[in-house]
Amino acid sequence: MTLPIDPRVDFAFKKVLSVKPLLLDFVANVFKEENIVVRDITFVNPFNDRDYAIDKMTIVDIKVLDDLGRTIQVEIQLTTNPWTPARIAYTWAMNYSKSLQKSQGYEELKPCFAIWVLSKPLFDDDQPHHTFKLVDVQNDLELTSQLGIHTLELSKCPFEGKIDTGLDLWMYFFEHGGEYDPSKPPAIFQDSILWEAFKVLQEISEEDRSRHIYLSRLDQEREAATIQRALQRAEEKAEAERQSAAAERQNAAAERQNAAAERQSAAVERQRADTAEQNAAAERQRADAVEQKAEAERQRADAVLQALKLLVANPDGLSPEEIKRLLQS
Repeated sequence: MTLPIDPRVDFAFKKVLSVKPLLLDFVANVFKEENIVVRDITFVNPFNDRDYAIDKMTIVDIKVLDDLGRTIQVEIQLTTNPWTPARIAYTWAMNYSKSLQKSQGYEELKPCFAIWVLSKPLFDDDQPHHTFKLVDVQNDLELTSQLGIHTLELSKCPFEGKIDTGLDLWMYFFEHGGEYDPSKPPAIFQDSILWEAFKVLQEISEEDRSRHIYLSRLDQEREAATIQRALQRAEEKAEAERQSAAAERQNAAAERQNAAAERQSAAVERQRADTAEQNAAAERQRADAVEQKAEAERQRADAVLQALKLLVANPDGLSPEEIKRLLQS
């Protein structure tokens, strides 16, 4: 049995799309809804087996100029991460800027298009194909037609029974082509140009040099994916620890606030208790004053009573001055 070849591995991906009729068909299906017609292409970075065999860091994107001088970049990406969108935009900007030579004016800039085939999902929706342009979203106004960035998320491609368009078929090929014996493609590719793409996969499988390079690149991509997953797990763990530390800081801050509130409440209670004690002391002082005043009144009443008793008992034995003194006392 022929060795299955995964067309998502960069070596196989670039070898398939380095066949001009295949790339033209792929690009035509990506651009179909925009009515962009590409009649011919010239490879800026032609495919070379030797580059892959010698250099592990070989540039794996496909870059072409079409018949109108427009740049088209095609790249496969097996992993996605938070900075993938920035990388996509940066790569497009570099390619766009290179279309203008030092002595040329801005009117000589040529459109630049990028097609990113992504093995992992990038956006949280169920749409496999997204097209990005520079537009005013509020007024539906396009700044320039010289930009086009397309993302194809293979994990969202239709099932075999749901394939309706040529682009659906291409995405199904990239996502599931490695599951088949390349010498026996499934029937859905029978009447498609992609039948020729399986011939390229078969060539890789059967030719010793190509198969060796493919397996080497497959191993490198598996290793890179393993490292990426390890980094992602480490980042997730670090983020979880940061969140846990932040939660602990928030809890500590809340506890400090509660303690401060309790101290403030205790201070208010102490103030109320002090006020109540002061009020009670004032009441006691007022009560003592009233009691002292009443005692003085009783003493005066007793003195008057004694004077009256003496006066009654001896009305003639007291002089007028003594009677007056007794009554005043």
